[in-house]
Amino acid sequence: MSKHLSMTFIIMVIASLLGCQKTYSGKKPPKAVQGVVDLRNWNFDKDGPLDLNGEWEFQWDTLINPETTTPRLNQYMHLPGLWGKPGYGSFRLKFKLNNNQNFGIKIKERRASFEIFFNGEKITSNGVIGDNPRDNQGGIISEIYKVNTKNSVNEIVIYASNYNFGRGGMKAAPRLGFFEDLTQEKEGNLLRDFFVIGGIFIMCLYHFILFALRPAEKSTLYCALFCFSAVIGALAEGEYYILNIFPNLHYQNYWKIRLCFLFLTTAPLILFFKSIFTNYISSKIVKYWNIFSIASVLYVLSLEFKIFLKLFLITYLPALALILIYALIQIFRSRKDYQQESRIIGIGLVIWIAAAVNDNLSATFVINTPFVASYGLFLFIFSLSILLSIRFSSAFKNLAIAQIEVKELNAGLEAKVKEKTADIRSILIHIKQGIFALAGKGEPVIQEDYSSHLETILETEKIVGETIEKLLLEQSDLNPDERNIIEETIKFSMIGDSLTYDLNEHNLPNELGFHHRRKKAKILELDWGPIANPEDEIEKVLVCIRDVSLQRKLLSESEAQRQELNIIDEILKIKATKFNDFIDTSKKFIDENRRLIEKNSEYSENALKT
Repeated sequence: MSKHLSMTFIIMVIASLLGCQKTYSGKKPPKAVQGVVDLRNWNFDKDGPLDLNGEWEFQWDTLINPETTTPRLNQYMHLPGLWGKPGYGSFRLKFKLNNNQNFGIKIKERRASFEIFFNGEKITSNGVIGDNPRDNQGGIISEIYKVNTKNSVNEIVIYASNYNFGRGGMKAAPRLGFFEDLTQEKEGNLLRDFFVIGGIFIMCLYHFILFALRPAEKSTLYCALFCFSAVIGALAEGEYYILNIFPNLHYQNYWKIRLCFLFLTTAPLILFFKSIFTNYISSKIVKYWNIFSIASVLYVLSLEFKIFLKLFLITYLPALALILIYALIQIFRSRKDYQQESRIIGIGLVIWIAAAVNDNLSATFVINTPFVASYGLFLFIFSLSILLSIRFSSAFKNLAIAQIEVKELNAGLEAKVKEKTADIRSILIHIKQGIFALAGKGEPVIQEDYSSHLETILETEKIVGETIEKLLLEQSDLNPDERNIIEETIKFSMIGDSLTYDLNEHNLPNELGFHHRRKKAKILELDWGPIANPEDEIEKVLVCIRDVSLQRKLLSESEAQRQELNIIDEILKIKATKFNDFIDTSKKFIDENRRLIEKNSEYSENALKT
């Protein structure tokens, strides 16, 4: 809804600017017939200025004397209009007034060279008139001049030549009116031009800033380049304000600037379409069009005016029409996948194309309407800005939603981290194992987080910051060489990667005897585990110690019991008859020994041998 309101507002502003000058009656102005126009019934105060259009007297290849009365010229030529061929000649128009107030005449032309005389007095010239292409030099002008009118018949004589355009001609006839009205009219035109140029320039800066903030979004860069080229083009249209910036701008340089920036306008535009409608605008067509645009700029800069103008008319304009039609068709086709984008750009592009068609038809004298392409271009660029604003707004909206989701996720993760941390601390407090981590380059030491049972196993509370040599190995049953190998292995692992650790892990003991302050020795089992960072560099070595002394004692006792049970088991496996024989034989043996003992009251080796 907001984008429709914005477009409506801009259209209303342009409409108000188009009508921001003095309002007149709207009466249809008379046209010259056979070199004469009667303006006695034209009220310049109520009806306003008028263009001296119609049939002017004309004579080829002659520059008549404006100061003397000459016979009627040999033919008539419509002004404005094409001549049908290049060349030079004289125009003359007679008009009748019923007053001689403060009149002025406005001259605006960029096609032909001319000199203008009003009642025999030269008022201005444009370029250099020549009777051949070599001597002819074009010019650009948009000025208002005061003239001295008569109550009776007034006469305007124009020397004109045009060898630059194939069919010659002049784009505009002189405009007659009160000097103040013409001045106010021009100021209104400049105001509209400044509105368009300023608006496009602001949008150019805006999109350059967006690109600087988000370089990955290429569409903003293409739009900024398109706007910049459009600003230069707009300066060369309308009231030709570019002449105020460069007063001595040569005629050919003016056309080179105008055409080059026309080429440079369409190239980023097609790239912009490609960045928006990625799947619908062909990459090959974009590539070929960019090459064609660059080639067009090069031939405009290197060739003579007549040649590059002819090439422009027969090559670039048809190609431009085709590429814009192609873009419009593809935008229409994309309406399902890019509903919002296609609608906004499509409307803006249609407005711009319609305005451009109007200007081309007016430039070729098919119709006689004011140039409005700059306003159509402004509306089109504004539609691009609306689209990019909507896209960025959607991106920021999605970002805000994502930030909320991330915040909620972080809150949940933070709670989970706290919960897991509490669980880990609880485990370290209650687990019946000694767990600690070694960290540090050069001389690894024990870190702060370790299990409470480690103090019980090692019978000390001074653990944090100690080396494994001092805390564990010095009080073990390992010899100095074995302790040194373990210490160096740990140091070497801390400056290597996982592979280094794996290759040296066999040097770390899985079991050792521990003696603390001459107390009873303990048997300790050790597990070693590396902790690596994302670059696979070992940052810590995790050590887990278990006191297995009691288990080993129980294992020894169980081994003695196992042997007794084996004896009993062997006894139980003997058959009853054999067992009874064994008992009887044993009894007899015992009785025989008793008898021998009783028979020999004193020690006798013979009795023992028996």
